[in-house]
Amino acid sequence: MLSAPGTGGLIPTPWDKVAHVGFFGGLAVALGLGLGPRGIPFAFLGAVTAGVVDEGYQVLLPTRSAGLDDLLADVLGAALAVLFLRWRFAMAPRAAPSRQD
Repeated sequence: MLSAPGTGGLIPTPWDKVAHVGFFGGLAVALGLGLGPRGIPFAFLGAVTAGVVDEGYQVLLPTRSAGLDDLLADVLGAALAVLFLRWRFAMAPRAAPSRQD
């Protein structure tokens, strides 16, 4: 059986939800900045997929528990990241087209 002693309850409720929003939002921002404006949907999907995997493997750990509330916090973080990325790319200066002489 898998064991992960000492990993449960590191952050007390309700602050664990803030941690979920921050972590998965940060993951989506990092992916979005790396992928560029057209990659924003993939950044969202990547962060949500990581959240699903995170909650899924916790079912196997005796010291952890999976929760829909945690997954919803993950999705909220990714969605807030999308809003931030859209704003960030909208505010970025546009590169002037280069002239070929």
